[in-house]
Amino acid sequence: MTDSALVWIGLIAIVGGVSTTHLVRTCVTARELDYWAVSIASLSCAGVLELGMANSYLPAAKPLTVLSGLATVTALVLAAVAIRTRTTG
Repeated sequence: MTDSALVWIGLIAIVGGVSTTHLVRTCVTARELDYWAVSIASLSCAGVLELGMANSYLPAAKPLTVLSGLATVTALVLAAVAIRTRTTG
């Protein structure tokens, strides 16, 4: 039987990788930062860390918890910036 946590960790890591690839391509071609891509990549990082700690693949250490929290807050702030820049032009 397949451990579904590994499947979810893999899927979230793939989403983060695709988002990071899109971010790099956008930065190189358009010379601007895509806030949504950074937000998705940051949230994917937090998700992989949390799922890894919850399923004992990573140690439940305080630095990893802090890093996950910072990644989540960063994702929320960047999503707000993306919404703000889209509405204000």
